[in-house]
Amino acid sequence: MAKYENWRVHEKKALRYAAGRTLDVGCGGGRISLYFQKRGFDVFGIDISPLAVKVCKLRGVKNARVVSITEVNSKLGVFDTILMIGYNFGLFGNPARAKRLLRKLRQLTSRSALIIAESVDPYQYQGTISSRLSQTQSKQGQDGW
Repeated sequence: MAKYENWRVHEKKALRYAAGRTLDVGCGGGRISLYFQKRGFDVFGIDISPLAVKVCKLRGVKNARVVSITEVNSKLGVFDTILMIGYNFGLFGNPARAKRLLRKLRQLTSRSALIIAESVDPYQYQGTISSRLSQTQSKQGQDGW
């Protein structure tokens, strides 16, 4: 798990805006959830992978659950920040699904909530997105998870 000082600059800048109760969508191994939890945030991580959630819990994330972004609902509670870091904005899949899921996420947020998301412009890269991400992560010395 990458240490904070090794995180990408744009992640550090974006995450400064997080506040209050936080939903970490696609939490993976819990890197970001742990960062905020250690700073006193009430963080709730979700991931579609049971193994990722298990790793989160082994690393000390208190609140992590196997939930797909398509399954989020009001039972999770109300959030002040929704994080979609690690190119997780791509979980929406397409514009129609994004519109539907953003409406769903809106129902889980406070009036002043923020969604902090990371994505990739596929038109800026040659080859596949996954190969470009692998190249970027290798150059940065990060496993990205």
